[in-house]
Amino acid sequence: MIMSIGIPRAVDVEKRSFDRWVIELEPQPFARPLSCGGCHARVEPVTGYMTRKGTTVDPLYRLGRGVSHENGCVYDFDAQVGQLHQRNVGVVEKDGDLYVLVLNMELEGEQAASKDAKSGPRNRLAFSRVGIPPLHPTLRAASEIAKLLRKFEHDPAAKARFRARYGRRVIAWENFCFDAAHDLKRLHRMLSTTRVEVDHPRAVVGRVEHVRQRDGSLYLAVRESDPATRGPVRSGEGVPIKPVLRPSSGSALGVAVDETVVGYGMWIPWTPPSGGPHYVTLWLGAHRGAMATL
Repeated sequence: MIMSIGIPRAVDVEKRSFDRWVIELEPQPFARPLSCGGCHARVEPVTGYMTRKGTTVDPLYRLGRGVSHENGCVYDFDAQVGQLHQRNVGVVEKDGDLYVLVLNMELEGEQAASKDAKSGPRNRLAFSRVGIPPLHPTLRAASEIAKLLRKFEHDPAAKARFRARYGRRVIAWENFCFDAAHDLKRLHRMLSTTRVEVDHPRAVVGRVEHVRQRDGSLYLAVRESDPATRGPVRSGEGVPIKPVLRPSSGSALGVAVDETVVGYGMWIPWTPPSGGPHYVTLWLGAHRGAMATL
């Protein structure tokens, strides 16, 4: 059964915009009637609830009975995902109500560089927005899906409409695409316990918190505290975890602090021999990883 995907924002009769979480407030702060935050379609607020199967559904706005989104509405999920599928035919496959991203690690730029041995070192910057070659189709599609899910505030029902496939393996979206700010501990645990021979590419989305000038490495922001421990996000050994994208060339990637990026490829756990934080690392280039800005 496909769950209803909530509209994340609504506008009240006084033209004030509200997110979905105010629905749970008493009294509710908006003045009815409400319209969709992306068009003028009438919507109704629905408080959070639990299904008979034990699935928690966050508060949401849903269309009124017999009402449809206007053309071009950014919160018309079915229309938005349909357009995404059309733009990425061959990379995103439709299976009933599900959309499957086909993962590929033959990254663009590496092929072009390897064809001309006389051209010198491979152009590692082909994987950043500085490079001329367009984004690899897999990375482009993953970026579009990440943008769409961010627009719908990572609604579990929206996430449930996506899968990834690597060879014959079908991967749940939450085991392929991770939010650096919230999923870091789970990602580190998975990377640390998965055998290399059965691993698969992953995507990590995050805000750039720091750019190291020495080698161009990008450090992504994480949440300030782990609600389970009321402290920094740490590994099972109690060591802080940091996500980082490292350019193989040691060159700057042309990305600034506070920009949002998605890193796609073979992420690995790494701890410096001298100790210190545990890193969740993606090496850009060398058939290992690629990056795009959102």
